[in-house]
Amino acid sequence: MTYEKRITIDALVITLSSHVGRGEPVYDALMKQLFEKASVKLFSLLLGVHAFEIQELPRELTSVKEKKVERDSVDFLVWVKSKGKAEKTLFHVEFQSTNDSWIHQRLIRYSALLEKKYNIFPEQVVIYFGRDPLMMKEELVKTGKYTGYSHYCRIIDLHQVDAKKILETKDPMVALLSLLSNTQPVEDTLAQYLLRFKKEFHQQLETCLPIMNYLLQIKLPYARVMGLINEVIGMLGIKKEDLVFYKEGMEKGMKKGMKKGMEKGMEEIRKIILGLLNARFQLEEEQKEKVRSHLNQVKTMELLEELSLKVIQVNSIDEFLTY
Repeated sequence: MTYEKRITIDALVITLSSHVGRGEPVYDALMKQLFEKASVKLFSLLLGVHAFEIQELPRELTSVKEKKVERDSVDFLVWVKSKGKAEKTLFHVEFQSTNDSWIHQRLIRYSALLEKKYNIFPEQVVIYFGRDPLMMKEELVKTGKYTGYSHYCRIIDLHQVDAKKILETKDPMVALLSLLSNTQPVEDTLAQYLLRFKKEFHQQLETCLPIMNYLLQIKLPYARVMGLINEVIGMLGIKKEDLVFYKEGMEKGMKKGMKKGMEKGMEEIRKIILGLLNARFQLEEEQKEKVRSHLNQVKTMELLEELSLKVIQVNSIDEFLTY
């Protein structure tokens, strides 16, 4: 069974918002969903693994320490069956938006738990897509007076993957990863993307445009991102007021919240608003607290719904806090 999941706009907006609401970076959540959707294509594109069957596995791992159960969770775990090979390979993938100085120690722990569970040592890969230059090394060697250890993992820096190579894919959503590449100016990549996928992008606008926005914000200042997004909208001849991806996401969140009662429903909307604001403006913790305090002062669903529409209208977090 191959895993080629499709991301609907409702699922994308609400799932990403819920990830952000509980503290997971929106970029990590996005990468996980892209790999879930097109794992066969991405394994071939990024790792050179020509898989014809990928079976996704549960990501939760448990261990017992001092009679207490400890739970860990990996980012992406799959059995991969490659062309020309009889045995399956266990692949463990972690997504990093920051340089983690303890990445090898964390991977060693995961590898031990995975080998115990599946009786096979995993192939471990780190996909890096952060704004800062990659500092993590593929190999770590530690030695003491009498003992030592070493660990190796493969690290893929998406900024160094050839943009033109990514654009060769037939999937418009996967091809959006080309925007992270530093192998050519992002304006050139964007122009080449629209030249190749203009029709498909327009057809899948409510999914592709939010993804484009998120990916561009990884490497560019917000003002420049909005400038590029406006250019794209202009090239496609689209009116901003016709974009409904945000409204549909909010409406779905509201319906979900209303089932739990008015108070719980309002709290659900507050979390979604905070998540979307964080995705737009990369809020500091102090700013998040100001937003929470501001939202908690809204006591009716009607006013909260009106406030939610300001998320896509304001140009700064300070402007949002004036409403």
